Amino acid sequence: MTNEERQRMARRRARAKARKRARRRKLILSGVLALFILLIAGVAVIAGIKIGNSRRQNMEAEAAQSAEALAESAAMEQAALEESKQAEAEAARSEEEAQAHQEDYENTQQALEEQTRQANIENSATLKKIAAISVPSLSAYLAAQQTPQVAGQGHIVCIDAGHEEVDLLEQEPNAPGSDVMKQKVSSGTYGEASGLEEYQLVLMVALKEQTILQNRGYQVVMTRTD
Repeated sequence: MTNEERQRMARRRARAKARKRARRRKLILSGVLALFILLIAGVAVIAGIKIGNSRRQNMEAEAAQSAEALAESAAMEQAALEESKQAEAEAARSEEEAQAHQEDYENTQQALEEQTRQANIENSATLKKIAAISVPSLSAYLAAQQTPQVAGQGHIVCIDAGHEEVDLLEQEPNAPGSDVMKQKVSSGTYGEASGLEEYQLVLMVALKEQTILQNRGYQVVMTRTD
């Protein structure tokens, strides 16, 4: 083998070694690049997982807050509904109580009116009996009215002007031993023509009687003067 052939073989071997080294460098570079890509991919996956977990946690927190808000709203609506029902029930009870009180008042007024009517009937009958006993005839009554009384005889007359402006609703017997109950004090009836209440009219008559009797020498005691 000549030197030229040896040199050619050496050059071939050198080129082959160079190609092997180049292939190795490429493989190494490819492996490093693949590792780098894998590393980047791993980092991206980890970041994605963290972002996904964070988003999921945020969504769960928002869902929990929304559910809590809905629960609070439902509780408030339920409380408002209960309060409304209670208010309606209280209003109904108040209306029933007011109606019951009104009915009791009307019944009491009707009973008082009936008792007063019965008492007036009984009083009228009693007054007629007294008039029949004390004034047997009109002429005797007029003669008694025209006969002047001597002053200083010591006679005392009490004039009771019936009824008063302020009513007393308490009950009492119409007369001693009477089973008929009446209102203690009432203002009486009303004059359609005169426009006067009964308690006003009887007081006017009583004051005139007081003057007449005092002028005739009687000592007069009034149960009321106003």
